[in-house]
Amino acid sequence: MALSCPVCARRVETPFAEIRGVPVHVSALHRSASGARTAYRGDLELAFCESCGFIWNAAFDASLVAYDADYENSLDHSPAFIAY
Repeated sequence: MALSCPVCARRVETPFAEIRGVPVHVSALHRSASGARTAYRGDLELAFCESCGFIWNAAFDASLVAYDADYENSLDHSPAFIAY
């Protein structure tokens, strides 16, 4: 599979690492175990451009990304993180 670097447009032959079905949001707070199990998942295909050094997820799917009230990226002020 040939890719084009999104920074410099150079041809990149293949991703160097692939993981299927990883959670899309790492900072989402799930209210239940079943909610966590049904969280959006996507694929990770890390590609490296030898020309400019950029690394990106070639399988990124923006339609899976949804930031809402349950997304809590700031751990220093997170009530859930502080309570933990």
